[in-house]
Amino acid sequence: MYREQVISLEDDLARLREQDDLKSDDFNDKVGKIGQRYKIMKTRFEDLEKRRNLEVEGFKNDIKALRKRLKDMQQQLFKVTLSKAESLLDESRPPDLDLAVLKNIRSTAKHNTKIKGGLNNLKLRIHELEKLSQGY
Repeated sequence: MYREQVISLEDDLARLREQDDLKSDDFNDKVGKIGQRYKIMKTRFEDLEKRRNLEVEGFKNDIKALRKRLKDMQQQLFKVTLSKAESLLDESRPPDLDLAVLKNIRSTAKHNTKIKGGLNNLKLRIHELEKLSQGY
């Protein structure tokens, strides 16, 4: 009787050890898969971070270029206005010269407004991207 109990308990112990080994193998497989997923997600995140940084750098370069272009246009407008003003001082000017100068100034101002709006939009996009990057 005692031997039968010992044998049955040893059988139970062997069965439990096999179950434990199977569960341990399953657990190790799951840990390995999770580790691989973590590595993949980490590389994806790093790639996205690099891409975001490059986009921000590109936006900054675009803003610099647009600001330079706006400054150049303002200088051109100033030169045109000065040349027109000098010609206004001349007595033999055509009667519609004032109107032509005003139209030129208006069209240049509209163009400057469009460029300024584009700059503001780029600036807003940069701020949004910075906020998104801080959210990660």
